Amino acid sequence: MNWKEIGEQVLGFGLPLLGSVLGGPAGGAVGTMVASALGVGDEPEAVAKAILADPTGAAAKLEELETRHRHEIERLSLEAAITNTREVNRTWRSEIASSDPYVRRMRPTFGYVLALSRRVP
Repeated sequence: MNWKEIGEQVLGFGLPLLGSVLGGPAGGAVGTMVASALGVGDEPEAVAKAILADPTGAAAKLEELETRHRHEIERLSLEAAITNTREVNRTWRSEIASSDPYVRRMRPTFGYVLALSRRVP
């Protein structure tokens, strides 16, 4: 069991913000908040057991958590998205700067192949 799987369970409660953050890079930090709200240990297994033991009660507690800490959870979500974007941009810059012509042209070539392979009605 990991925080991503817990996030999928939380998504099932209709809490998309909390569930998506749990499944991402900030999962551990938000997982601590979730565990605290449920009154269990700071491990995904303990949180999963608490959710399975009382799904309705867990859903209510997690909804309250999301409402009370919405700004903090949104901040963590935004930070994760920014970190991901920076990593993608770093990868693109290293491809463009590569001395290997194949590596440097792979992404544009793939784009051309996709564009030319599209069936036009």
